[in-house]
Amino acid sequence: MTQWCSSRPENASPLPHSAGKVFAGLTKNGDRLVGQIAKRQSVVNPENTFFSVKRFIGKKMNEVDKESKQVSYHVVRDENGNVKLECPATGKQFAAEEISPQVYIQVGYL
Repeated sequence: MTQWCSSRPENASPLPHSAGKVFAGLTKNGDRLVGQIAKRQSVVNPENTFFSVKRFIGKKMNEVDKESKQVSYHVVRDENGNVKLECPATGKQFAAEEISPQVYIQVGYL
């Protein structure tokens, strides 16, 4: 398991996480969810809720075949063989590098 640490500005709330995993999700109307709210959404909207995305950063699809089967969202290959995370709610594919910063944006760190 990957451990992570971050600093935060004074008077800012801590990053939302649940048991070491950070959840980020998109609702069907495009709202971003982070933390416990996103984790709760994963029960009814698993294909639009992302967690453990750092394992896919900078990887080719052939390197993460086993890991891609352990998540509820769709992990697909782009035209260059890179990993993309598919989000049916938006009809888009995202790189893992795009999902991770959403957590920081949502809580006001970026």
